[in-house]
Amino acid sequence: MKKILHTLLVAAVMVFTMGLSAFPQTIQAATWNGIDVATIQTRLNNWATYNQSIAENYGYLVVDGSYGTKTMEMVKVYQIVHELTPDGNVGPKTWSYLQNEYYAYVWETQNAVNQILSQKQYGNKYASYILVKDGSYGPATITSVKLVQQLLGLTADGIAGPQTWKVFSDRFFL
Repeated sequence: MKKILHTLLVAAVMVFTMGLSAFPQTIQAATWNGIDVATIQTRLNNWATYNQSIAENYGYLVVDGSYGTKTMEMVKVYQIVHELTPDGNVGPKTWSYLQNEYYAYVWETQNAVNQILSQKQYGNKYASYILVKDGSYGPATITSVKLVQQLLGLTADGIAGPQTWKVFSDRFFL
């Protein structure tokens, strides 16, 4: 689990700092590897993290930059859910959906943290940790996520990964 979380964090930072603004070509199974595929894998993992039913049914991808069978299967699931042609290839249309997943993940994380810290039981005690939903997983988000993880009895690493999202979903959103 630690390896998955570490891989998610490293890939997210890599993608955030080196991310693609436009997808240059169609990515097909067994024909591509490298940063483009790692970006796809990271975005699919972001999507699965805040969509627990996807995570529970399909798991997470190892972000290794290799477009193998598991990556192709997850792309197909993503395409089906988003009502795209489920061919397993990441072309311009699928990419246009995927490029928003990191920002959706950050926004959903910031929203969840704010909901938890705004609960009546805490009063104004944690008001200074309420986040501006800016789509940036920066120092303020990391600090607030760590606080929420401590309040919920989780390992306070600042990463809103699968375990943190499972607790968010179980306790607050279902």
